[in-house]
Amino acid sequence: MYCNEKQDLNCKIYALGSSDLGKERFKDYLNNPLFTYIQHDVNNVLNLDDKIDYVMHLASNTHPMLYAKEPIKTITTNIIGTYNLLNFSVSKNIKRFVFASSVEIY
Repeated sequence: MYCNEKQDLNCKIYALGSSDLGKERFKDYLNNPLFTYIQHDVNNVLNLDDKIDYVMHLASNTHPMLYAKEPIKTITTNIIGTYNLLNFSVSKNIKRFVFASSVEIY
């Protein structure tokens, strides 16, 4: 979104989040026509009709308290979520796929 604003990139962004908390995180962009927030858990298959060029999987728990509280959800997001997003990426013939986290590197 920074490049859209500062460099007139005109890149459509789809941000997925498993809860309404994402709406708060992205509140500055919710009315921007180049931004779409979709409430979706990556542990479920993603269906999106639009053309997609890049997928960035950043959907892992990053806080040690969440690891302890929700260990199964953490690992399924990393394994099943990645599997679902890779299948989605293949179906869309994307250019690049990135899997990262602010705390871990996979």
